[in-house]
Amino acid sequence: MSAQRDDDEKEQPQDGKDLSLKVIRDGVSTHWKPFRTVAPFFSGGKMEIFNNGTQLACIQDAQLCFVDMKASNKVAKEIQSASGAEVTDEITGFCVAPNGKDVVTASRNLLLRHWNMETQECVRSIKGHRMPILSMSYDPSSTLVATGSADRVVRVWDVPRGYCTHR
Repeated sequence: MSAQRDDDEKEQPQDGKDLSLKVIRDGVSTHWKPFRTVAPFFSGGKMEIFNNGTQLACIQDAQLCFVDMKASNKVAKEIQSASGAEVTDEITGFCVAPNGKDVVTASRNLLLRHWNMETQECVRSIKGHRMPILSMSYDPSSTLVATGSADRVVRVWDVPRGYCTHR
């Protein structure tokens, strides 16, 4: 009985002020104020952490989103692959360069696009494979990208120059 009375006394404000936290019998509070909330930024598929773990890249609703892991609760940047004035093409895959300055995206129209992350501009478009690209990755030098497709072909691309070096 005495333990129950002690808990009841904790719930009642002693100075007449309303308490924002209410204590239940086992000592766990039931009401908390959120410190930070994070809006949805990931809709499945690949994600990459880069820049020493400070940024995250992922696909959300056909756009490539970059999230600042330290400071932001929102998407820091978005890249959307556009193929017309109001028509957008869904980004299906991506890879971020180890230098953190470039990104290559693959889209449903079978194009590879090389993007500058600082300006968010498309540097070049390359006709990729005959079927959708399923996997892609940069090499450590940030110049070559390997892509694997549903057509069972792996290609190595020289991204700065915009051509296929190996098949």
